[in-house]
Amino acid sequence: MSETIKKEALEFLKSVQAMQMATVEGDTPDVRTMMTARVDDDFTVWFATSTSTNKVKQLGLNPKTCINADQGMQALRIDGKAAILTDRATKDELWRDEWKAYWPEGAASPDLAILKITPGRMRYVNVPAYGHGEKEL
Repeated sequence: MSETIKKEALEFLKSVQAMQMATVEGDTPDVRTMMTARVDDDFTVWFATSTSTNKVKQLGLNPKTCINADQGMQALRIDGKAAILTDRATKDELWRDEWKAYWPEGAASPDLAILKITPGRMRYVNVPAYGHGEKEL
């Protein structure tokens, strides 16, 4: 894959504020929208969530996930593996004050968890630039 397309896909991913995350409960897919906490240059995606959510339970049983960032006629789908992090250092590093609505205790909240999605297979679509086909990254 061209480094130009990979760089373009990363810039796109970093510009998207909300993504869809799929997990599995038994044999049933479960999809929800997540606000992005951070995107690293290696396409690792970070989210904040509550430890009491179904997604944390589901990822604890099966860490495989698929996240989808889409905006207009561009999309990036990432199959990845989730790690559920509850250590204070990670929570402090990613903490945002607007999250106080969810976790009034701040990064010290025992209900705050950070999801780190390590990317595996990635597929990028930019219809205006490349047509309908997915580009494997």
